[in-house]
Amino acid sequence: DFANIMDPDVVMYDAYIFREGGATSNPFPTLGTARRVAQEVAKPYWTFVQSHSDARRGYRMPSESDLRMQVFAHLTSGYTGIGYFTYEDQQGPAMVSNATLERRPIYYHAARLNQEVRHIGQTLRFLTSTAVHYLPGRGNRVPAGVTAWRPGAGNNTAIKSIVIENANEASVDWQDLLIGFFIDDQGQEYFMITNLWHGQEVSAAERALTVTLTLDPGVRVVGRLSRTTGQPETLLVNDGVLRLTLPGGTGDLLRLGSSRFPGLAR
Repeated sequence: DFANIMDPDVVMYDAYIFREGGATSNPFPTLGTARRVAQEVAKPYWTFVQSHSDARRGYRMPSESDLRMQVFAHLTSGYTGIGYFTYEDQQGPAMVSNATLERRPIYYHAARLNQEVRHIGQTLRFLTSTAVHYLPGRGNRVPAGVTAWRPGAGNNTAIKSIVIENANEASVDWQDLLIGFFIDDQGQEYFMITNLWHGQEVSAAERALTVTLTLDPGVRVVGRLSRTTGQPETLLVNDGVLRLTLPGGTGDLLRLGSSRFPGLAR
C-alpha cells in the first residue's frame, strides 16, 4: 500500500535486530519483502540500520561486526541507501556520550565502514539485484525469508561450490554466508559474498572466515572491487579454486573473468 498509494521516490524500512543478551533477530523476512516491493514498483530501496542501544526495548549497542553484518547484508541484497538510526530519548545521540560529549566506539566503526560502502557503492549503484541466496555453515539452517544457495543459483553456472574453510565443527550462530547476484545495463554479471558471522562486543577481525570457491575451469581470473581503495583488483584462479578471507560481517563485490566495474572514475 505504501508503495502503490503514496508512490514514493524510495522504499525504505527499519528493523533493529541486535538484542541484549547477545541474540540477533532474523532480518530476512522484512529485508526481502522491502526488496521485492521496491523492485515491483521500480523504486530504489534503502534501509535504516540499528546504531543505538535501548535497554527499555532490549536492544544492545552494535559491535563492529554487528554493524558491518547489517550493512553488508543489505548491500548484498541490492540496497543502495543506508541510514543510521542514532537517537534514543533515553540516551540522546547514540554515537556521542551525553555525559562526556565524547564519540562512542560505534562512531568510528561507522566512519570506517562508510568509506568502504562509498568505494563499492561506485559500482553497486549501477547494478540491478537479480537474486539473493543463503549458505549456512555446519549444522546451521537457512532462516525464514531467504532461499538456500545451490550450484546454479542466480543463473550462475560457473560457481561449482562454496565452502567455509574455517567453520567450527559444531553449529555456530551466524557462521554463514549471504550471496547476492547482480547485472549491469549490458547484462554483465556480478556477485557479492558476505560473511554474516558477528557477535556482541566482537570485532570484525575476530569473526573472519575463509571461503573457498570452486569455479568452472574456463574462469582464470576474478575481478574484485577493493573496499579499501575503490579500485579494481585482479585475483588469479589456481586450478579452478579461489580463496577469500572476509572479516566478520563483511562482503566482497566480484566479477568472474574480468576486473572491469561500471561507475569507476576514469
